[in-house]
Amino acid sequence: MFFKMSKLKKLLKDAYKVGCLTVGRSVTAAGQEEGIYLSSGWWILWFLCDTMEKEIKAAIIELCGDLPAPGEVFQASKGGNQYEIEQKEVYDLPAQFFKNEGECKVTEVILETGWYTASIIQEKSGAIHLIRNRIIEMFDGKGLREGEAWPTGPKIVGEMIGWTNYECYLAVLPIEKDEKYTDFYAALEKITLPE
Repeated sequence: MFFKMSKLKKLLKDAYKVGCLTVGRSVTAAGQEEGIYLSSGWWILWFLCDTMEKEIKAAIIELCGDLPAPGEVFQASKGGNQYEIEQKEVYDLPAQFFKNEGECKVTEVILETGWYTASIIQEKSGAIHLIRNRIIEMFDGKGLREGEAWPTGPKIVGEMIGWTNYECYLAVLPIEKDEKYTDFYAALEKITLPE
């Protein structure tokens, strides 16, 4: 696993506390690999069931009481699990990654406002996207199993920015850019930012 487990658990708990943790189990569009996905609305994680770490399964069970059955999806919160939730195409991250629209890079530039701390992701064209820094801070190579690959990415995945090692997929919605910083963003897009 290419995440720090403590940071991943915090991400899941934060979504659970506000009642927006969606948990589901799907089969890919090709009808092959079964995966478990988690989403808060601004991020989606998809794990291949066969290689999913026991610690991640335990974290889900700790919050939700159980893992979803194949084809099942529910919204998990302190009030219990709501099971009449629709499977959405966006949760099928393996299929979404095949539609990717371009490579990006995580730059060294971090933007801190009173509301958030954001890492700046830059496309080859120069266009920039703001990603919550807590996502970048989750990445850690120490948890990789023998033979497990470091993720590729970031890349544009629809409206999201994503990473994958084909056992785990992560897609994140960029933070909406504040209009009062339009000139600042435009200036950043004119230069190649350091990685």
